[in-house]
Amino acid sequence: MLGLAGEVGVEEYVEGGENRFAHRLPTRGSFPNLVLSQGAGPGLGLWDWWAEYLATGRVAPRDGQVHLLAWVDGALAPARVWEFRRGFPVKMTGPELDAQAPAVAIETLEIAHHGLRLVRLGG
Repeated sequence: MLGLAGEVGVEEYVEGGENRFAHRLPTRGSFPNLVLSQGAGPGLGLWDWWAEYLATGRVAPRDGQVHLLAWVDGALAPARVWEFRRGFPVKMTGPELDAQAPAVAIETLEIAHHGLRLVRLGG
């Protein structure tokens, strides 16, 4: 999982007569694409979302969540949850198939989106 980040741009404004510094003002925020990775297996959910665009030239944006799980009292529970808004797939990478390498076949899906929000968990 990559891309759980955000950044605010900065614009410098030079004020006439003020030679000690330039004012620095925040501009708009931006977010890198999310990159989801999974072992290649029988489930085709990520592939189907990507294939929707390939088949139609359009894809419906979706809201989604990324869960970080931790063991709590002997069971898996969410430790952190991030929500993304209006995501859509922009890149799909299939597994590298090398018969000489004893590695797990990993596929990735890259998602562009309109922002992240950390969900406050109760407790």
